[in-house]
Amino acid sequence: MELSFTFPEPPTVVYVKTTQFLKPLEWLSSGEHFIESIIANFLVLPKSVGIKFDEMKNNEHELDAPKAMIRIDLLYASQLIFQQQDIVTDRIPSTCCTISLENSGTFQTTSIESSNPIWKEYFTFPVTNEKVNLQINIYSRREDGKEQEPFIYKCADITQEADIVNGKEISIHISESKGRLQNGDLTFRVNTLLLSDSSQHLLNWLELKDYHFPSGVISVLVNEAVALQNLPVHEVLHSRSLHSFVRVTIGNQTCKTHSKHGNMPVWNQVFHFICTVVFNESIKFSVCAKIKKMEYELGFVDVPTRLVLSENNFQTSVYYPLQGISKDAYLSVTIKFKAIVAKKGFMNSLKSSEKRVIEAINAMTEIKTTKRESPSIPGPYSNGIQKLDDNQVHVLLRFRWQRAVPPNSAKVVINVIQALHIPKISGQLPNPYIVLELIDKETKQTLDRKQTVIKSMTSNPMFNETKYFENINEKKFDIYLLRISVYFKTVKNQHSKVAESTISLPLQPKENIFVYENWYSLVTSHRHTYGFTFIDQKSQMFEHEEAADEDSTRKFDISSLFETKQEKVIEQNPEESIPQKLRKYLGFEPTETKEKTS
Repeated sequence: MELSFTFPEPPTVVYVKTTQFLKPLEWLSSGEHFIESIIANFLVLPKSVGIKFDEMKNNEHELDAPKAMIRIDLLYASQLIFQQQDIVTDRIPSTCCTISLENSGTFQTTSIESSNPIWKEYFTFPVTNEKVNLQINIYSRREDGKEQEPFIYKCADITQEADIVNGKEISIHISESKGRLQNGDLTFRVNTLLLSDSSQHLLNWLELKDYHFPSGVISVLVNEAVALQNLPVHEVLHSRSLHSFVRVTIGNQTCKTHSKHGNMPVWNQVFHFICTVVFNESIKFSVCAKIKKMEYELGFVDVPTRLVLSENNFQTSVYYPLQGISKDAYLSVTIKFKAIVAKKGFMNSLKSSEKRVIEAINAMTEIKTTKRESPSIPGPYSNGIQKLDDNQVHVLLRFRWQRAVPPNSAKVVINVIQALHIPKISGQLPNPYIVLELIDKETKQTLDRKQTVIKSMTSNPMFNETKYFENINEKKFDIYLLRISVYFKTVKNQHSKVAESTISLPLQPKENIFVYENWYSLVTSHRHTYGFTFIDQKSQMFEHEEAADEDSTRKFDISSLFETKQEKVIEQNPEESIPQKLRKYLGFEPTETKEKTS
């Protein structure tokens, strides 16, 4: 490969003045001036100069291109509680997440003021190592702008179970972490895609394009620059010692090399860029110099990506001439493109995961807007019960199947929402709570037991608590039973059972339906309901209000507490209530005079 360029200014002659070490050689020539003329003519640069570069071998500039690409989709979080004080004060946290993968940088989601934030944001990382470390942090911004201590989730190697979790959502339960976050769920999805330099996989990318997947990864090796300091005389940077670097830009992604000194700086740095639309992208290389904290652009060059796709194996290594004040400089770069490759079954897993996520988000929004004032209103994805018996205890449960890492520790999430028609105890409102027991159908042993908080003085308590049952065998899902029991706490701190019922775990959460909600009627035993009275929902809602109205209308006369002796005499003899003058006028005589006359 041969390159030729022309100097913009006429050539200058360099004159060399001989010193005393040339005096012994005067006898070989006619004198000192003859030697100076020979050296001057030899150092004259012509107007046009041709420089030959040997074609670069691929082995010398072999790129360490990534082998795979990982896209992490941060979907949503639910029931986040950062402090117990937030429950009392009804404070809504401003939640955001940061995600980092090895040394590929750190990205942050938008801040959402909600305890159930929905992000649906995705971040893509190239994978160059066999072992990939993933870290997700959850922050809560306070009113003063400061961030509280985060919850940190770390996964040592997310690609270890790539075939199992690929294209599926993963849910993490947070409970009493080292930071301020005390409770909640975080759901994200892992998408692992291989990379190939074959042109056939670009056609398969059209199917992934609808899900906002990139077309591939562009790797750039910035090797060296030639004749970088040959600047015009009138330039400010002329004859200065420059420390230069290269800035590489593709779309909104920018990377920067280290600063090197000299006329021919060598960087040998590799950068990886996520390419969204490969045919319309262009790679911009800007060679800059830094002097006293000021950056000066020496030259630039734009390389369309379609030139890279026209080469064999999508790789090219060229010396590109720079445009700008340093017109005589050249930049040596190596560019390689790799397209994404989706494994078999990835699209099916991704589509089913998208359906589950949409159903979960819709269920979260419906739960916020749905008012459960009447038990005849079924919740989302319920079995559609129209009417509940007032003489039975009913419990509303919501089931959800949750995938976790590792996949063997799958969970069943049960939300205890509310209970209805819990009977009174000798005419007084009970202090109820609910107990959930996971039972093995074959051995009749209790595998796990969860209990809600005790509610005080109510027959229709609202719990809204989430219970997790871990280490459930997914293949033998039918061997489990769930026992639902309602207890109450007496004044003497005794606990008695009101009603119970044993059901089989529903299979709907295991399938495509993400949320399953249902009312369950519990069997009430006579030995537990001795002295109890069932009340309907309406009577309990207005019970305290009616009692308050009766007390407010009832008037109390404080004079009834004081009774004089004269009032007692008046009750015995009604004539004493008549005044004395009026008694004489009517002809009544005092009792004392009557006794004297008699």
